[in-house]
Amino acid sequence: MQNLNINLLDETIDPAIITTAIDALNALLSALPRIALTPEQLRSMLSINVDNKIFVEDVLTVIGNGGDSYLPNYLNETAMRKDLEVKNALAPLLNKLQTALTRVNDLDRVAGHESYAMALGIYKITEAAAMAGVPDARTAYESLKPRFERQGGGRPATNFAPPAPPAE
Repeated sequence: MQNLNINLLDETIDPAIITTAIDALNALLSALPRIALTPEQLRSMLSINVDNKIFVEDVLTVIGNGGDSYLPNYLNETAMRKDLEVKNALAPLLNKLQTALTRVNDLDRVAGHESYAMALGIYKITEAAAMAGVPDARTAYESLKPRFERQGGGRPATNFAPPAPPAE
């Protein structure tokens, strides 16, 4: 069992902070173009890493230096430039959002871990107290034990009677 004295997160978050963050995210989502890709579309799309981005920039340089003279009209240099501009514009936003998401995930994980670990500790103490006949502990234990009834392995005790002596 975890050391219940170690508490990494000993704070609360003002609900106004959450409301402000959600409002800001809603404003951001409203301002961004909406594209919803299917899983199949996502799998079929090329990804752009640093080397691929440099390649796109090199192609745009070639086009700007007269390469467009031999390219077919259906290849749209303007669209390619706009797409790269969007990619470049999104980079700092994506970085900040990933940092924020990591922090929110970490806070959520720690808060869930610490509250559940403490609850398990209290449950085990309540179970022991119920087995020892402490008043009110049995009622508390009976209200908590359904959480574990259909799980295998180390099931909590359900019978408080002492074991029967071995048959001779």
